[in-house]
Amino acid sequence: MVRSFLVLVVLLLVGASALQAQSLDSDLNRRAATSAYYSYSKPGDVTILVSVWGSVKFPGLYEVAQETKLSALFSLAGGPAIGQRDRREDRVIEVSLSRLQGGLREVVYTATMENEIFASAEDLSLQSGDVLLVDVTIRRRFTWRDVAPIFAAVGTIALAIDRLLR
Repeated sequence: MVRSFLVLVVLLLVGASALQAQSLDSDLNRRAATSAYYSYSKPGDVTILVSVWGSVKFPGLYEVAQETKLSALFSLAGGPAIGQRDRREDRVIEVSLSRLQGGLREVVYTATMENEIFASAEDLSLQSGDVLLVDVTIRRRFTWRDVAPIFAAVGTIALAIDRLLR
């Protein structure tokens, strides 16, 4: 009876480790496939290759029509990859476009998004080799709810010191 119980436990442990290995492997494959190649053009269009990197939903290399505007590329990339907004967070979303000019990569356009809306007076036409970078910075505001854990930690340390010195 004990012997069959041990065999059952060993089989369960081996099976659980095999399942764990499969989930880790699929997790690694999912992380490796976070960027891709996207083609958004009609047959016969002259196309260019541009890159979209940073905090967007679909980063990767984009093949788009030559007359594509920056706002259209931003929409194709899915916009900024941000989660649900917390009231205690301040978000700053910065968009920059860089391109090769004279053998050097230079930033030709920068904008800060307001209220998660990409609105710009000028909408640049893209050129081959352009790189769109989206950077999301989230700052959490300090509120009275953050003070309570600090006081609790200080009180715990003071109580521990008092108990040790007695």
